[in-house]
Amino acid sequence: MPRKNYFEGVLETGGSLEFNPSSSPPTGRNVNDVYLDDGTNTGSGNPGWRYLVSTGPDVWADVGGGGGVDTTAIHKTTADEFDTASLKATPVNADRLLIEDSADSLGKKYVTIGTLPTGSDSDAIHDNVAAEISAITAKAVPTTSDYLVIEDAADSDNKKSITIGDLPEQAGIDSTAVHDNVAAEISAVTEKATPVSADLLLIEDSADSNNKKRVQVGNLPSSGGGGGESNLWMPPENPHVLNDEFDQSTLNPAWFPWFNAVGSFSVGTVDAYDLSFTSGTVLRVDQNPDTRRSWLLVQPPRTSGGWMFKEVTLATNVLMVCRMKFSISYTGTAISGDGRVSFVLLGDNSGDPDPDNRVTLRLNAGDANEVKADFSSRVGGSWGLSYETTDTDQKGQALEYVAIHKIGTTYHGWVGTASGNWIWMNSISFAVPIAYLGFLFLPLNVAYPGTDIFGIDFIRFYETDNFLF
Repeated sequence: MPRKNYFEGVLETGGSLEFNPSSSPPTGRNVNDVYLDDGTNTGSGNPGWRYLVSTGPDVWADVGGGGGVDTTAIHKTTADEFDTASLKATPVNADRLLIEDSADSLGKKYVTIGTLPTGSDSDAIHDNVAAEISAITAKAVPTTSDYLVIEDAADSDNKKSITIGDLPEQAGIDSTAVHDNVAAEISAVTEKATPVSADLLLIEDSADSNNKKRVQVGNLPSSGGGGGESNLWMPPENPHVLNDEFDQSTLNPAWFPWFNAVGSFSVGTVDAYDLSFTSGTVLRVDQNPDTRRSWLLVQPPRTSGGWMFKEVTLATNVLMVCRMKFSISYTGTAISGDGRVSFVLLGDNSGDPDPDNRVTLRLNAGDANEVKADFSSRVGGSWGLSYETTDTDQKGQALEYVAIHKIGTTYHGWVGTASGNWIWMNSISFAVPIAYLGFLFLPLNVAYPGTDIFGIDFIRFYETDNFLF
């Protein structure tokens, strides 16, 4: 039985009709047929695309150019209709979709795939598309705070972010490595101002295919830093509190100049050609200059010389070692009174150093035609015992290390050469308590070419009753 649809309509002659659509249009049309017009044509002369016939047992309706049943329609209550349509294997952004517009009373409209809010994303990174990451702007200098995307192997490969700084070292990123092609890395490392012999250096072993190895500073060959000299100049591993290496930009404030209880330092004014610096109570000093690192250069007035001291309290047994340089004028032979420098230990005289009570170890004793060392004492203003080495090479300074070893009230004198040989200068008994130590600088009283310059490399203390060198 045909499906019935009921329509209410107003005819030209008035009244109502019930229409029962047929599955096929009538074969013959009469002038009295009733037409439904689409609104563009009225009357029965040239009807529009909708018409009805009023005769026969069935009434046929043509709605939209077809019968009352559209077999190609998509219905909201009919399942499994999409799979009969042709499949487009690769949709593109311009393809259209039918929607009901929620912002326009659910009127039907179409949209393109490319305009869907959750549709294709041209900026996405895919797991099967090549050359996507290489197209992104590169960051030339990554930092530890920059982010990376990972899939967490410990959490079902869920995607998460981490910073570069949190990457484990085995990932191949080591921000603290030293490279063979990156400048200014070592200069950024904290400097150790006073290396010791146990400090380590990284080397490539030329005898073992340049494999990397470590060496101790104290095991370097002489050409590695000693300039052919022994390693006596190396600072100790555990420096004593009284040590002075003279390797800083300013002089230890414990030192003071002394010209019979007065005097001052003039810093940075040492001048080998100044003929006018002949007298006064000023001691010129230049510590750790660029031209002579880790040395204190001292220039006293030419006619008077000068002292510099610091106040000390010595242990019962203590070995004191210093390295000193002095000037020798070129005259063919050593001159009596040529430049002399002394390491001096003194007693106290009412809060001042006491030159009348002292132990002295002097380089370049100043005897005519001789360059040597002497070890002596002065007690209550009178000279005591004195010991001298034989003449040494006057063409250069063979003696440059001096040591006074205090064991109780006995003082041993030692003089060392640049090659590390030591000469025992005998021992002196001295009961006066030591309150000051320092240096006496006596220049040659002849202007060749100006006032002599002396050098102190270091002074070091070792609390021991054994001579360590």
